[in-house]
Amino acid sequence: MVEKLFADYKNMIGKIVNDILSSGARLVGFTILWSTLNASVILARELKKRRAEIYIVMGGPHCSKNVDGEKIASMPYVDFCIHGEGEETLSELIKALENERDTLGVKGLFCKFNGKIVYTGDRPLIYDFNSLPFADYDNYDFSFYEKPVMLPVSCSRGCPNKCIYCDERIFWSGFRVRSGERIFREIEYLTNRYGVERFEFCDSVVNGDINTLVRFCELIIEKGLQIKWMGQAMVHHKMTKEVLRKIKKSGCFHLCFGMEHTSKPLLFKIGKIFCKDTDFDQLIHDCYEVGMPTGLNWMFGFPGETNEDF
Repeated sequence: MVEKLFADYKNMIGKIVNDILSSGARLVGFTILWSTLNASVILARELKKRRAEIYIVMGGPHCSKNVDGEKIASMPYVDFCIHGEGEETLSELIKALENERDTLGVKGLFCKFNGKIVYTGDRPLIYDFNSLPFADYDNYDFSFYEKPVMLPVSCSRGCPNKCIYCDERIFWSGFRVRSGERIFREIEYLTNRYGVERFEFCDSVVNGDINTLVRFCELIIEKGLQIKWMGQAMVHHKMTKEVLRKIKKSGCFHLCFGMEHTSKPLLFKIGKIFCKDTDFDQLIHDCYEVGMPTGLNWMFGFPGETNEDF
């Protein structure tokens, strides 16, 4: 199906390949999800056909060693595959290639060596989350995007909950978050540099650290930054009306809670450890009272679920 799609849009794909090659890039990176793997491999193949010496690097969730990292690295048009967080691994890989050093010394990498696929070993997670640079959208042409433009931003990785159905723990260990000041400065930077005023937090939860979220909201309010934002949240007893009011005032126009179920015993069993002292009805009522547009995620059919749970 993907091959047929590429054949039907041969001219468009050809232009993409030409644009990449004409840029002079010596390395091309792909973020791989299950849904993007086949198309990425075909595009990588076309790039290699035209310029064999170009480096193809793939990363993202599907390149995890716990998923298909080794398999993807073995593909003939892939030179390297990055497991886990890619910021430091990709940076070190590029420096190694530029200086013609052995890439086996770069942690977190699948690479080819003597006809075999070699994994160079795990890289420690980035715990100083404030050290990460702001997102760079300088080469994005926003005219191609639906208006008003909404930029994705991230303030954390992982989730404090331990939900047994979630694959989060396969990719992230524990929960790490930027400071409220750092999150504010990035939003301020993106607003000033690109003129964008709408943002979507792509984190699993924006309220994994309530104090950090509150500080971010307070800075938005204090500085008078006129933005709109949305995100996912977990059910938590510290999400009081006062906190919700600050969230709303800071520009949040939609907050979606992972409620999943109303049975607390069942929620405890599946790892929703932070809902223990939360009054669900009060939380939703408080959202309504402060004028917060709210969404709820629901799941049904948990093991051990009974009619009484409803």
